[in-house]
Amino acid sequence: MRNQIKCNDFVWHHFKKPNKADFDFMQKNFDFHPLDYEDIRTDTPISKIDTYPKYVFCVFHVPFLDPQTKRIGGDDFFVFISKHVLVTNTNTPIPAVDSFFQNLNQDKKLRDEISRKGTAYLLYKILLLVFDGSYPLIEDLSDTVSRLEDSLQSRNVKQVTIDLAAARRNLLYLRHIIDPQRHMLSTLIAIKRPFLPNEINPYFDDVLDTLETMYLTADNLNSIIDGLFEANEAFLSHKTNDIITILTVMSASLMVPTLISGFYGMNVSWLPYHYDPSIVGSLFVISFFGVLISILWIIRRKKL
Repeated sequence: MRNQIKCNDFVWHHFKKPNKADFDFMQKNFDFHPLDYEDIRTDTPISKIDTYPKYVFCVFHVPFLDPQTKRIGGDDFFVFISKHVLVTNTNTPIPAVDSFFQNLNQDKKLRDEISRKGTAYLLYKILLLVFDGSYPLIEDLSDTVSRLEDSLQSRNVKQVTIDLAAARRNLLYLRHIIDPQRHMLSTLIAIKRPFLPNEINPYFDDVLDTLETMYLTADNLNSIIDGLFEANEAFLSHKTNDIITILTVMSASLMVPTLISGFYGMNVSWLPYHYDPSIVGSLFVISFFGVLISILWIIRRKKL
């Protein structure tokens, strides 16, 4: 679906889930390289910038959280920028872009401001909103890490381990998405084109600062998660050692009554005191109390 907004001397064309008619429109009205069209027809995991004499083609990736799987992924955001045209394309809707398009279409004052500053300033406004809109992911992950710190001593060790693995996966993938976008902005700032004047560089630096903050925060959270993983593994190892100790003590405690019952269960005449049930019974009672004392010692040791 194609939408457009006309400003003074340029037009913003925004395509959402473009179909064949939309691609035909682009190929008919824009002199873009055929390889660029190949890129926007398919999802690509690689962020990149291709520079041409009259336009620049960018492939950004915008992080998002899948509400069903609770996993972080990256949406493709394709941009063609020239002096008189800004073309954006999303194969999956990006709420920040759609919302800004609607606001710009309805707000004449904002439209006049952007019209005076050109396509580069419009691209800055879009990118700033897109990546600012991703910042709540960092806040959610920060809350998740804090919750995992509090639940590390939980009895539900299996669930804590699963949650730690999920948080680590999301943080690693978020860094994997954000890192190329930082290099994209740095490259965009360095490009020399009439429609990308030096005056716009501080604005792109602003977007770069946002990405740097997100990346550093994600990196710090990932370090905390690594520490929590090590603490959780130590906690699991400690619990395993406790269980092994308990089983060892119980096994050793049962050896004596098992030995006695084994001998006196053979009904042979040469066993000592086999003729006196009270003595044999006393041996079993003593063995029972030995086992009981061992169990009480284990319980007391755990409380200490």
